[in-house]
Amino acid sequence: MIVNTEFVSRFRWVVCQLDALQGCLKPRQIRNALKSLPRTLDETYARILAKIPEEHSKDARRILQCLISAFYPLDVKEVAEIVAINPSEGPIFDLDNKLYDPQDVLTICSSLVSVIPSTRSISDYITQEHSFPLKELRLAHYSVKEYLISNRVDGALAPMYSIDERLAHDAMAGFCIRYLLQFDQDDLGRGLPGSQCELLEKALFAHYAARCWGRHFRAAAPDMSSSSHRNALALTTDQRIIRNVLKLQKYWWEFGNFQDEGALLATDTINPLYYASLQGLTSVVSTLLDLGEDVHSLGPRGTALAVACSSGHADAVQLLLQAGANIELDTSAKREWQSNYTPLKYAVRGKHVNLVKLLLAEGADVNGLHNRNMTTSLQGACINGDEEMVDLLLSAGARVNDEPGYMGNSFCSAICGGNMSIIHKLQNLGARLDLRQKDDFVSSYLPRFCNAQAMARDLLSMNVFQDPQEIAFVQSSLLRVAVREGFQDLVSMMLHIGTDVNSHNHFGDTPLIIAAELTTSGSLFFLRLLLQHGADVNKVVGDTSSALHSAAESGNADRVELLLENGANVNCVSGEGSVLTLATEMSNRPRVKSDIYKRARYQAVIDTLLAHGAQDIPPPPQP
Repeated sequence: MIVNTEFVSRFRWVVCQLDALQGCLKPRQIRNALKSLPRTLDETYARILAKIPEEHSKDARRILQCLISAFYPLDVKEVAEIVAINPSEGPIFDLDNKLYDPQDVLTICSSLVSVIPSTRSISDYITQEHSFPLKELRLAHYSVKEYLISNRVDGALAPMYSIDERLAHDAMAGFCIRYLLQFDQDDLGRGLPGSQCELLEKALFAHYAARCWGRHFRAAAPDMSSSSHRNALALTTDQRIIRNVLKLQKYWWEFGNFQDEGALLATDTINPLYYASLQGLTSVVSTLLDLGEDVHSLGPRGTALAVACSSGHADAVQLLLQAGANIELDTSAKREWQSNYTPLKYAVRGKHVNLVKLLLAEGADVNGLHNRNMTTSLQGACINGDEEMVDLLLSAGARVNDEPGYMGNSFCSAICGGNMSIIHKLQNLGARLDLRQKDDFVSSYLPRFCNAQAMARDLLSMNVFQDPQEIAFVQSSLLRVAVREGFQDLVSMMLHIGTDVNSHNHFGDTPLIIAAELTTSGSLFFLRLLLQHGADVNKVVGDTSSALHSAAESGNADRVELLLENGANVNCVSGEGSVLTLATEMSNRPRVKSDIYKRARYQAVIDTLLAHGAQDIPPPPQP
């Protein structure tokens, strides 16, 4: 749909005029106001800004900077906290500048902002008894931001409100960092003693500041003489603050109590250079290197260079390479998880083409093996379905028949990625399928691939699989996966080409057993179709359960009846006993007994089994 921007601007202009006329209480006031209405939307915004009282102008500019640069909408109370932050040295909060009522931000910015109910809410993390919704403060219209960051404000009635977007990010980074510097407590949140409890109840801006301060810093790209840089360096080098920031990143909306932020919080010491590289704080990385930080410092995902490549921070990568960072896998790590992927593999996985080009130019081994799973960069690009990256790696000498990784070679990875163009390209270059773990290939690769049924048909018609046993393996695997995923057309196609309907995986599951345990309405369709094509209704592999066991366990009497009509052994015994024993045990489980609908379903199964002469036979004794 094409939007007429002139019409939208005119509509916004009318809204602003109506807002201006709302304050007129007498006919004479209305007539005078109509005579002096601004002619354009720019002039309208200029007048609104000019009418902001001088004592509120500094706060208004700060609020508008925040709304222009925010990465997601802020709550009214969060913005009210920002107004009170002291961006310079001294106390973090200027209590004399704190608003009595957070709603006063609406008064300060007039009709330039609006409040809407938020889809988010903050749990009461102290008592865990209730939650309260947020009220998002937003610019009233996209044209407000467009006007404020344009050069049209300079010659208007209120030039002080001309806002540079980069400087707005710099200001927001400063507010976030200054705010976070107050969280220097040991073991923040553990037990929530009184003083910390009081602090957190008031720290509404903490979650946004913890999550977004690095993004604002990167967008601002401050130089080393700025206060933002100095404060970021102080934050990055303080172990207590870093840990608390990591906790606050995953706090509030997602949880309601403190959760460790992954492996970083599990380490004894969070290396400042690693953390700055993870965040992409270029000037901080430079300063830390100048101060003598070890360029080979390790973190949970390898070296500082590796994590910078993973996040796509090109400037930080350049600095680390110039400082002599190891471009290959660091085998000196004391812990296995610290030696995960090489910088090249991280850059490939993140689809950072320019970084991959840089690393290859610096001599990175395009065929190097990565981590304990022994995967290559080409395998990673193929899994991503990233044809541009595949072309780049192939041009750099990547081997198409590379060493198989955990699940196979690059051709297996291309099948997982589902990009037929890459599959054709590798096949034309002489690639052949080389499976390392067939069962893992089936469980992890084929379900993703089968989501595009046309691709599955193409795959089978490409002569990718040469060995007859391999062809039979893949066809039977596709059939089982198609049944589990509910792909009716693909199941029909696999049966039409003669796929073994009684094949099983390493768990002993046949297509019929998988169909019997489905929770979807397609179960009966698949059961009938498989039985029509010769499925063995009583096939059991080892001490696994039969299809009848699976149907009874699902609590579906129709499936049980269908299987019995087709010759299922009503007294077949598995490791769980007879079918009747299993159904009775299921009906006595608390979650079934407490649900009248589930209880009725399992009773119907039991009645069906008894009508066919079922016996209660306990499971055989364990050896």
